[in-house]
Amino acid sequence: MAKYTIQQFETALFAQGAQIEDIKTPNRFVREASGFLNGKRMIWNSNGECFQNRVAKPEFNLVFKSEMKPIKFLPEISTLVETGEIMLFFDKSGKGMREINDDPNAWNLDMNTTNVLQRVATEQDPAKVAIMQPPYKVGEIYPWHPGDMEIKIINSQLIRLDNITEEDAQRTGLAKTKLGYKHYCPETMFPPSVLKKQEEGFPYMKDARGSLFTLWVKKYGVLEIPLNPWIWKYEFKFCIAKDTQDDNA
Repeated sequence: MAKYTIQQFETALFAQGAQIEDIKTPNRFVREASGFLNGKRMIWNSNGECFQNRVAKPEFNLVFKSEMKPIKFLPEISTLVETGEIMLFFDKSGKGMREINDDPNAWNLDMNTTNVLQRVATEQDPAKVAIMQPPYKVGEIYPWHPGDMEIKIINSQLIRLDNITEEDAQRTGLAKTKLGYKHYCPETMFPPSVLKKQEEGFPYMKDARGSLFTLWVKKYGVLEIPLNPWIWKYEFKFCIAKDTQDDNA
């Protein structure tokens, strides 16, 4: 039976585009992982085979390739250099995030410690502290999906969805239109009869923040905006090989 570490599973799930829910590790190797793809809950066994409600989904099996491991474990690390500006992406996957977001308003950031949440005691529940760990680690390199690029995580921060600023949204690489920014889910927001009457270029969003929220709704659903969940804010850079950079010089 194959044996894969948490890091190998995290990297393979990231490449598959999955939102990680939990990874079970009775020892240093993973026994089972769970997560979401296209809004549907999936289970991966220790070999990376995917199942939905106990039905095999081989098209979502994980691929564990040597080049998918964090580059810091490979001798070729010196052949990679960082390039371009620091960009952002947002994600709400990771161990414990689902529990926190059952009632996100019950939790507050500990101002003295990074990425630690505190829940105030109530008559029903005792006070609680949650030490959150981002699934994508600062300083490590991951494959960028889709495509064959790699990214290096520069920083991670736990925030609320509503804390995303206009500047943050502009750094995510959202598509621009002639009139503003792309509306990513018009079919969710408008009935077909209205969309048919729209002129070319409509609907659109006036600012990047609004555009990012339509992309979030497309991925997670319309209830995400009023829920205002806790999410991870990641800063990253794309990486290219040195010899490729030298060839283009």
